[in-house]
Amino acid sequence: MPRLARLGFDDIVLNSCITSVNVNEIVALAGKARDWGVNICYSAYSPKRTGDRSYCLTSAEQLRALNEGLDMIEMMRDETNWIVNSSSTLLATRRYFADGGAPGCRAGLRFLVVRADGRLQPCSMQDRQFPLEKREDMIRQFTAQNECGECYVSIRSYLDKSFTQLLGENVAGFLSLDAHRPR
Repeated sequence: MPRLARLGFDDIVLNSCITSVNVNEIVALAGKARDWGVNICYSAYSPKRTGDRSYCLTSAEQLRALNEGLDMIEMMRDETNWIVNSSSTLLATRRYFADGGAPGCRAGLRFLVVRADGRLQPCSMQDRQFPLEKREDMIRQFTAQNECGECYVSIRSYLDKSFTQLLGENVAGFLSLDAHRPR
């Protein structure tokens, strides 16, 4: 990773799925990403795909470790945005774990996966796929009936934000008069 980062591109992002096993390491993971000169993005573990609830954060000790770790990560931020998640996304990640879910998913409406074979998958956590020419079926059979609240992966975090919030969090910095400095 460090050798790739030294090539000068700012497009390497480590994705860390926060689990009960690694919650005490999220700050160290951010530090390693910074040392390597790459970015880091956090997602919340969801048992939706695997059915394994043992990786969920459920105890008060795990939630305390999460909150302390995310507090430290917020303090590590700088102008380079090497921590990809916005503060609002990390706040929503805290809520997801504290509440045991995040109702109101809009997968298939505001976001979907286009697979390599061209099929549409409205949710990356569910293996429901539709041919492109059947997108109306996808909307009727999945999107209109989607009531899932079982994940808060980084993709989901963008679904929950309004256009103006996304604009403010992702574009405003590019419009500033300050020059963007590489790390």
